[in-house]
Amino acid sequence: MITKKVNNPEEVVDFYKTQIKNYGYFQDAGLISKWIIDKSYSEEEINKFLNILEKVIIKIKENGLK
Repeated sequence: MITKKVNNPEEVVDFYKTQIKNYGYFQDAGLISKWIIDKSYSEEEINKFLNILEKVIIKIKENGLK
């Protein structure tokens, strides 16, 4: 879990939440967000999400692990 293993976890979590909200495919589901996969997505759309994950990894590396 990010909050227990990363320095400044709020920054990483807030960054991720902002990114997926801007991505447009995630829906709020209480305390979490879900991507309801109910159609085919283009390679570009999938790569856009993978790019978000890469940015989160970079953010984690910048903040360091506990």
